[in-house]
Amino acid sequence: MRKKRILLGVVTTMVEKDFLNSYTQLLADNKNYEITPRFIWNHPVVIGNNMLAEECIKDKYDYLMLVSRQYHGFNIDMLHSMVKSKADVSTVRYRYTNFPFTHMPMDHEIGDDHKLLSVNEKTGNREVKFAGLDFCLIKRSILEKLDTPYFRECNGDNLIHKSHFDFSSRVREVGGKVIGCLDHYIPHEFISDNIHTNIREVYDFMNNKKKTVEDYRKEGKVVREEYDKMIATPLTDTQVHIFTPSARPQNIKLINESIYRAEGPHNLAINWHIMYKNHDNKFNIIPNYNKYLDAIKTGWFTFMCDDNMFHPGLFKAFSDTLDKNPNMGVYVVGIIGHKGAVQMAGPQFCKPFHSDASQYFFNREVLGDLRFATGEMAHGADGQLLQDLYAQCPDKFIFDNRIIAYHEALKVDGFRGIECYSDKDVPKQVQDEMQKAAKLEVEKELQIAK
Repeated sequence: MRKKRILLGVVTTMVEKDFLNSYTQLLADNKNYEITPRFIWNHPVVIGNNMLAEECIKDKYDYLMLVSRQYHGFNIDMLHSMVKSKADVSTVRYRYTNFPFTHMPMDHEIGDDHKLLSVNEKTGNREVKFAGLDFCLIKRSILEKLDTPYFRECNGDNLIHKSHFDFSSRVREVGGKVIGCLDHYIPHEFISDNIHTNIREVYDFMNNKKKTVEDYRKEGKVVREEYDKMIATPLTDTQVHIFTPSARPQNIKLINESIYRAEGPHNLAINWHIMYKNHDNKFNIIPNYNKYLDAIKTGWFTFMCDDNMFHPGLFKAFSDTLDKNPNMGVYVVGIIGHKGAVQMAGPQFCKPFHSDASQYFFNREVLGDLRFATGEMAHGADGQLLQDLYAQCPDKFIFDNRIIAYHEALKVDGFRGIECYSDKDVPKQVQDEMQKAAKLEVEKELQIAK
């Protein structure tokens, strides 16, 4: 039987440790579904959700699953229950993280009271009036019946998250069913599961802050106006797509941290595409690279294997260089290995086995019809692509000899040498400086870990 295909989407500006632990464990425990994870960075949630919906429909996934980085404690059994419900939209129970944080994003009543079921009141599956979007499973078939945009931002108070309500209402209008899977609950660290206790906690919270309900309404109105103004402004950030083939889900957390802890500011809207694979053939993912390059027509691309991570200065360096060189089409930087062996950036290294995909960015429009080599040439495909690009458009290249990329930084604990690169042409003074820099980076990472 064909496995259900699920597009797992997270729209965020950063990811907390507890969320990533649950997220990574869910992927590691998955045996029943073909899950494709997506992180969309630095976009308003409603815009990111619509981008995910469009991808879900275009690539004919069975489901779109949305998960908010504000939550943790979810697991694969929750996904099983949502799939088994066979609903157009299904969710489990969880608490809002902001005021008044007593209500569940799940309405079981008919009428305008919008009363919500308390945490331990029911079990099983139950049809609901609306369900929250922060942890939910949506059938592609129901998305195809909705008018665009699929998700809409709208003004509302804190008691009812109206963007959630709007989506569920339109699902029901086209004949869809919304189901709450009540055997599961994503807990809240700070708030009691007893809804009556929570009412007292809300009043205590307001009294401690010396604020009234009207104070919060005024604050909410100001925040809403600022947010509406922000999403009305066209996005001008440079779109960057990161491809990560992964057979080591335990390393995804470290790669993620290297993205959101990167030095800034930079003007990059980062879209992270994680493609899970097995260990049988480490080059069997390359045809999928080419499929993405066929499907995505604009933006910049780079690649990050699951045994590596980003140098903290790479994104800012790329963003700053692009600002100064708007006609740039390919950006190549120097790369450092675990023990300090380095490879400088230059035309002479644009060839197979002399460059690594983690040290360059290329613009999709400049790429044109070029693609990664497959078959026998797959082993040196990243260097071959760079060679083909340089032959096609050498005037579009910017070489930056700052050593701001790593090679196999997560292959073992520590930074080992780059076996496939030669350092014989690198001056000893540069090697000494790079070794010193590598040592500082290790010490920095250890300090962060502590």
